[in-house]
Amino acid sequence: MEINSDIVIERVGEQWLALDNRDGVVHNLSGPAATVIDCVTTGQPIPAACDDAAATLVDTGILTPDIGWSRRKVLAVGATAAAVGLVTLTLPTAAMAASVSPFGTVTATAGVNQVTIDWNAEIGTSYQVFYKASSLEDFVSFGGSVSSGPVVVTGLVNGTAYDFFIQVVGSDPEINSSVVTATPAPDPAVGATWATATAPADSWLSVAHGDGVWVAVTGNVSATNQVIRSTDGGVTWNGVVAAQANGWQSVAYGNGVWVAVANSGDNRVMRSVDKGVTWTSPVTLPPADGWLSVASDGNGVWVAVNSSATNRVMRSVDDGVTWTSVDPGISGSWGRVAHGNGVWVAVASSGANRVMRSTNGGLDWTAITPPEVMTWRSVAYGNGVWVAVSSAGATLESPRVMRSTNGGLIWTAITPPQVVNWMSVAYGNGVWVAVADGALANNRVMRSTNGGESWTAITPPQANRWRSVASDGTAKFVAVSIDGTNRVMLSPAPAP
Repeated sequence: MEINSDIVIERVGEQWLALDNRDGVVHNLSGPAATVIDCVTTGQPIPAACDDAAATLVDTGILTPDIGWSRRKVLAVGATAAAVGLVTLTLPTAAMAASVSPFGTVTATAGVNQVTIDWNAEIGTSYQVFYKASSLEDFVSFGGSVSSGPVVVTGLVNGTAYDFFIQVVGSDPEINSSVVTATPAPDPAVGATWATATAPADSWLSVAHGDGVWVAVTGNVSATNQVIRSTDGGVTWNGVVAAQANGWQSVAYGNGVWVAVANSGDNRVMRSVDKGVTWTSPVTLPPADGWLSVASDGNGVWVAVNSSATNRVMRSVDDGVTWTSVDPGISGSWGRVAHGNGVWVAVASSGANRVMRSTNGGLDWTAITPPEVMTWRSVAYGNGVWVAVSSAGATLESPRVMRSTNGGLIWTAITPPQVVNWMSVAYGNGVWVAVADGALANNRVMRSTNGGESWTAITPPQANRWRSVASDGTAKFVAVSIDGTNRVMLSPAPAP
């Protein structure tokens, strides 16, 4: 609040300070040494006496936030009137005073999983930063009180908008800054730059991540090792002996357990409790059906689906030790199942109903009508959004992506940047990635950073038949292929 070229008045917490630009001294107008003369009521002419350094005092006291609107002159601030001079000061009411910012300009700068909050801190004042996701109601504090910025608010979800404000610690009534908003953005290289990795050359159909380990399986019953694993972020891979030489189609991780399912062989489920090093068959298995996909809720419940059996769902509630069959009552060639936020969703490549969902651990299922009759190949959940991809449609131009923001109840068709056989989709830390098996173009990868609303085509390092992609949930994706020279690729590409 600039009074004139000589004096600047500013509120700091519960105090009003005056900066005398003539000598650089800061005076506390709320202190006992401050003397104030009430020259005139608002809107009335200024009496001549108020221009006289020797004016008789009409009112003395200290400036506080509740004085209200009035025109006042600072007669003396710990000094003589001649030293400071007479200055007209318009002091707002408590409500108006609270809007006089002791923060200056508050800025919010987005980064990867973080936002940096900064402001013009004032000497002797403590501040507390509060934040919340914009979609939520209540703010929470971040860290402890600080005397100045910047404050880096970490642990945020990329692609989610957040609101922030700063509060003067101990202020009563509370003195808060205005609310600023920022959206953390993912690393632009994640899902956009890819590099191949060294792995055994086999028909790798599924890949997953859990507890720092990547695991992939093949349906080739003649393979020397039908399981491969990586412990260095997907850069190098080693073969592992499967429980049986079956046609393993899908692998997943949850609650410290790895589970894989097969569409051929005697025991079509295997599990590992030592990070994929050794695999064993469960105690109890349902009929030997053609299981194509398996997923976990992370809390001991597992669900698998198949495309042609009477009971096209099986579930386990003891981390894959025992399994029971479930008849969903919905026909369809169910090829993929996933879990997210208490909901299970399965998609089919054919059938009258090509989407179904369950909210009670896979016991009961409800048919959902998708926006397009497509050959749906994969479905995944991330940050409140479900996304499914397809390999074919009624026409070449049919949209091959759909998304849902209400738990898989209603889906919206999305047109991808390339007409290709999209086979798998995954989410990680604000980024969606889909990969394709064969293409009419070289772009067999696509990427989205806005919840699957729009996608950008990406050219992978090799034009392979990519079958599966997975994320570690933070900053890395791995995809596997059934052909090509190098059948594993990872993103972002390691620095040279």
